[in-house]
Amino acid sequence: MKRAVAVAVLFVCARASAAGGDYRLDSREWNGLGRLADEATAAGCTITPTESLDWSTLEARDVVWFVYPRTAVDGGNLRRWLEAGGRAVLADDFGASDAALAALEIRRLRGELGNVDRYDGNAALPIARQTLSTELSVGIADLVANHPAFFSAATPPTYAFSPGAALVVEGRLGKGYFVAIADPSVLINNMLDIDENLAFARALVRRTCKPGERIRLVTQSFVARGEPSSELLGATATDSAFSGFNRMLEKIDDEAHAAATDGRTLAALAMLMAVAALILFGRSWPARGRIDGHWTRAAAPETGWRAWGRDTTATYLRDEVALRLSEALGAPMTDWPPAELRTRLGRKLGPEGAEAAASLWSRLRHPPGWLGRRQLARLHDSALALFDLLRERGQG
Repeated sequence: MKRAVAVAVLFVCARASAAGGDYRLDSREWNGLGRLADEATAAGCTITPTESLDWSTLEARDVVWFVYPRTAVDGGNLRRWLEAGGRAVLADDFGASDAALAALEIRRLRGELGNVDRYDGNAALPIARQTLSTELSVGIADLVANHPAFFSAATPPTYAFSPGAALVVEGRLGKGYFVAIADPSVLINNMLDIDENLAFARALVRRTCKPGERIRLVTQSFVARGEPSSELLGATATDSAFSGFNRMLEKIDDEAHAAATDGRTLAALAMLMAVAALILFGRSWPARGRIDGHWTRAAAPETGWRAWGRDTTATYLRDEVALRLSEALGAPMTDWPPAELRTRLGRKLGPEGAEAAASLWSRLRHPPGWLGRRQLARLHDSALALFDLLRERGQG
């Protein structure tokens, strides 16, 4: 860590109050978010503070960041937002987001951290160690917090001060992704003088917001209204098997009305509907013994790996491929197109290995909302082959 900033960081030891430049994007004061705004701009994201959050107007390109909220964050709305495919960051240590955290099975706690390393020996600045290697944490071993709270969570933490005392927890809910941080001051200008904290802020922006998307920053007091849509505006239309089946039923129903006088036609249509329903029901389950989740380092769900839907499995597989390739390359690679990935991997895996990895990533980069069993099995086998190759080359 950069020790030269230790004296400056001492000024952070008093918690930020609700005055002055606290958590303002346009502030270059020690407690502002000017440097975070710079990172968002560099990543091609628009970051805008808002004092009025209308959940009903949020679109697929929006990311909601709650940083030091002073108004309660509605847990039901957050849950619906994530389930629909939204992304959110919750950085709070005073309690306004407790209901929202509870919806994510996270509890905010306060107390003595005990035997934890401190930055430059300062008791107010405990160090959290990386406990889970993810796309967000790759290459960032430690984070420094400032008078923080800590989390107890059902999800394994990404950074923790000690067992049962997490600083950062990330995870998925439905189609969405969230990051919870037990200390919002990790993101203020003064704390970003620490190299690891700056790298984390940069990774957090890039993990939650792609170029051209928008971060809606909600901080201090705000007014919330509306409810998230179950289908995010601007989302790429993905045609699930069941929605397709429903449209097929509607078409059959129309044809049935037109042929209502023909009993044989109605019987044939009824048979077709029954067969289609059985096929779709059978195909909705992952192939037994094939997709068992042993390739991922994520915690197994309580109901077992086979309880995962195929869309969830494809998303976890994508994240695992991104994580292992990022570790092999020593840098997050999710923003790279396949051609750039192929070039960078050529030196590590050889031309054939780089081509295989780039081909797999081109298929996983934006996984469809629903995959057939054979498609998922092929992606699964290709990923296992890539993981084996990485291990052979000492990269995994």
